[in-house]
Amino acid sequence: MTEDEIALMKLKESLLQAMRRNRHGVRVTAESFVAAAELVKHDQAEVIEVAGQLHIKEPE
Repeated sequence: MTEDEIALMKLKESLLQAMRRNRHGVRVTAESFVAAAELVKHDQAEVIEVAGQLHIKEPE
């Protein structure tokens, strides 16, 4: 596993933990976009829009 793959894996896990703590979702930033997209791709998160910004939250 490359350093980039390890970093992506850690970021995805951090996002999952943050989503579990905040039922309203977690804001997606430029830095977290790729990890958020991976979570959505694998049905671990869903995208919502809040005040013109993208957020991800646990799927319902």
